[in-house]
Amino acid sequence: MKIFRYPAHFVGQTIPEFINRNDASQFDLSDDGAHLVMYLNKPTREEITQITSANTEIRMTCFPDILWMTFKFGSLEWSEVPYTPHLSKQADLLNNLWNACRKLTVMLIDTSNGRVLHIGTVEFDSSFSAALRTGVALIIGSEFNKQAHDALCEYVKSNFDVPSIAEKAVVSFKFLAVEAY
Repeated sequence: MKIFRYPAHFVGQTIPEFINRNDASQFDLSDDGAHLVMYLNKPTREEITQITSANTEIRMTCFPDILWMTFKFGSLEWSEVPYTPHLSKQADLLNNLWNACRKLTVMLIDTSNGRVLHIGTVEFDSSFSAALRTGVALIIGSEFNKQAHDALCEYVKSNFDVPSIAEKAVVSFKFLAVEAY
């Protein structure tokens, strides 16, 4: 069985394909865990501090065939990213669902120069891990329709602000800071 992992990045590394990327977040699963990548153009010192060392909360809200991840780093505003396992290319989720939903790696990228500013990992608590596994298993067992997925994403984004999506969460996980490596 092939194990799918995200590429091994390190703090200080410059990744050319991340240069000039729009500010965004990306959530994905691989066989070695969940990954939350924050792409920011010239993040402020305050943003870096909040993302790397402040109290953090991640929540999962379920919509049909989409898990909507919302997260709040310290005093920063809530952020969000939709996720469907049908678009995960870094995972064999049917065989490695337990490992894929066990921990979270957070990575911060400065898109002005493609530099990795932070990488850290935290283990999910059992409630969040179980809810994530259940959500992924239910979605992966259904037929995927990309057009319906995109339409639902557009509907949610146009009808709900990020804090209200976070309020609808079925599970949340709070932690002080990710362990940097």
